[in-house]
Amino acid sequence: MIINNKTSLYLSCSSSPGNFGATLYNYFFEKKNINSIYLPRFCDHPEEMVASIKAFNCMGCSVSMPLKNKVIPFLDELSEDAKLSQSVNTIVNQDGWTVGHNTDIYGVTKVLQDAAVKKVIIYGSGSVVDSIIISLKSMNVDSISIYSRNALMAAQKSRLHNVKFLDSIRSISPNYDLLINATPAKYEGDLNILSNSVNMIFDLVVSSSETNIINAAKNLGKPFFTGISMTKYQFQKQFLIYTGIEIPISEIDNAIVDFFG
Repeated sequence: MIINNKTSLYLSCSSSPGNFGATLYNYFFEKKNINSIYLPRFCDHPEEMVASIKAFNCMGCSVSMPLKNKVIPFLDELSEDAKLSQSVNTIVNQDGWTVGHNTDIYGVTKVLQDAAVKKVIIYGSGSVVDSIIISLKSMNVDSISIYSRNALMAAQKSRLHNVKFLDSIRSISPNYDLLINATPAKYEGDLNILSNSVNMIFDLVVSSSETNIINAAKNLGKPFFTGISMTKYQFQKQFLIYTGIEIPISEIDNAIVDFFG
């Protein structure tokens, strides 16, 4: 593909930008004969990010922590999922009019759609937790608890969404169907709870290698879902929002295997 003055620009903005999204986007842009390029960039100032999107006529921007909540006041419009979660991970620029979308809710729902879960504990308190809780409630999960090293933020999330707040890891009772690690880095909780209290693991960390909690789940013979399993659905919906093209999950799976093993 030749890059020229007709090439559309898409960005990924994060305080810790990676290459996972750029690899997939640029591969599918070329495969689908779309004259576009996707670039990951460091950013921690949402107002400057939105101004740059408009100034350089970027067609879209993927948003990661810590910008998902902070960017909202600088956008012109929000989709229904973004309004509901007050969290944005996708920005579309339509002739200078910026619209914030949320594909996290879709990603969580697709990953867990066939899992029989009624009792869930979430570890973490960042903006993605809002999307997780909304998704779980849409699936009629009976019991949702939240625990985090940042007890203040976890307590705020519990009040906002009317879910149970755990002030100590020792408060975790047995027989949770699912533990969701919603921290941006590796799980740093007590791995012993996996053997006694949790039946399945969902680790949102996107990594080409096994994370510590996924490795522990495998050793215990417990079912698990990886961050990549969620990210591929987020990517599918985001690509559709950006281009109007829905890529089959089988194609995305094949690309992930080819590039990341």
